[in-house]
Amino acid sequence: MIAFLDAANAHHERAVALLSQEIDDDFAVNLLTLAEILVDPTRAGRCDTVLRTLGDLGVETLQFPADAAATLAELRAQTLLKMPDSCVLLSALDGRARLASFDDRLIKAPLPDGLANEESAPGSLARRPTGTLPGAPRYSLSGVDRPTPSPTRG
Repeated sequence: MIAFLDAANAHHERAVALLSQEIDDDFAVNLLTLAEILVDPTRAGRCDTVLRTLGDLGVETLQFPADAAATLAELRAQTLLKMPDSCVLLSALDGRARLASFDDRLIKAPLPDGLANEESAPGSLARRPTGTLPGAPRYSLSGVDRPTPSPTRG
């Protein structure tokens, strides 16, 4: 989402293409990811503008389930992802939605047993848990845009 909002971002054109291609689908972002997305716009005095843009795109803000703490701990422990990425993954899994991200580490993270997924090309759409739920967003958006880190524990 950061790449979509920032024309100077290295992934901007890909993000615009992705959102344009999938514009008829529903998009969602969890509360923590939304906060991450808003950091730079807030510094630049553009927070309200970005919130309006997200609203215009119909991006839904997802809350975490009541039992999220244990699941997040399991995801972080088993995938070695940082907590913000674990939150993105939880939102996708909880809503049984695809994950839209340009972060290869997030896309390729192994899922805990019992959480089946379909893989697609790194750097595009990935992680579509089987059986999208009625009324659930089709895509959970990753907000943090960073180079793929070396494989170390976070």
